[in-house]
Amino acid sequence: MDITKTGSFIAELRREQGLTQRKLAEIIGVTDKAVSKWERGLSYPDIVILPKLAEVLGVSEGEILRGERRSENAEPQEVSEAMDYARGEISRNKKTVIRIVMIAVGFLAALAVIICSVCDVGLGGGGWSLYTSLSISLGTAVALGALSGIEKGSPVRSALASLSILIIPYLIAMQLVSHAPVAKIGVPCAVLALAYLWASYFISKKFRDRKGTMLGIIFALAIPLDLLINLTVYLLVAEPDHEFIWDVISCVVLAIASACCFLSQKSEYKGGGRER
Repeated sequence: MDITKTGSFIAELRREQGLTQRKLAEIIGVTDKAVSKWERGLSYPDIVILPKLAEVLGVSEGEILRGERRSENAEPQEVSEAMDYARGEISRNKKTVIRIVMIAVGFLAALAVIICSVCDVGLGGGGWSLYTSLSISLGTAVALGALSGIEKGSPVRSALASLSILIIPYLIAMQLVSHAPVAKIGVPCAVLALAYLWASYFISKKFRDRKGTMLGIIFALAIPLDLLINLTVYLLVAEPDHEFIWDVISCVVLAIASACCFLSQKSEYKGGGRER
């Protein structure tokens, strides 16, 4: 499709019908500026109004998209072009919606930071707004990463990538603000958690058609994660009264959940085999 050719064709047909840009716009329910953009080759008519436009101009939708009147045996080509056009419109509309949502998320995050800062100063300047501002910034960055990934079909991967890049700077900043060993304890735990999240992501991609197996592996991997994080915290904090019984209980629960998922997948597979 040639956008300039289509625009010239629309202008030609409009004049043949004795219509001004404003009159055509009124008939099909758009602005005269939109019609002007079509005729100057700056944009295509929206797919929703294309049938009405074609009806008013006395041609087919495919003829408008091609920018010329139909030749013999041209209908299959018109259908193909119409489908390409529809997919392009859906993609453009999707990008527009994503951009609007991203702007809204950024605006709301900035507004939240400002409100927290004002409230902090108004209540005596305790400095708590720094913690919330850092947390809001991290959450917003991860959310924007997920939104940007929707267009590419990988929102989870984009969100994980954003989190992986920003979590350690976030923990270091929190330690500088709070003067507490946030990074000392948080960084090793964050590295372990990120490794688990990335492993879970790739496992979910590999076993997407075998939900039981996927969940079974993810629950099983959570057992060493739980033990390693608890051990890390125990060594760094040197907590003398740490009750290991809760570590054992959580590992047993995760093991049971993993076994149940594997068994459910096995029974589902056998059931499917009997049906076949």
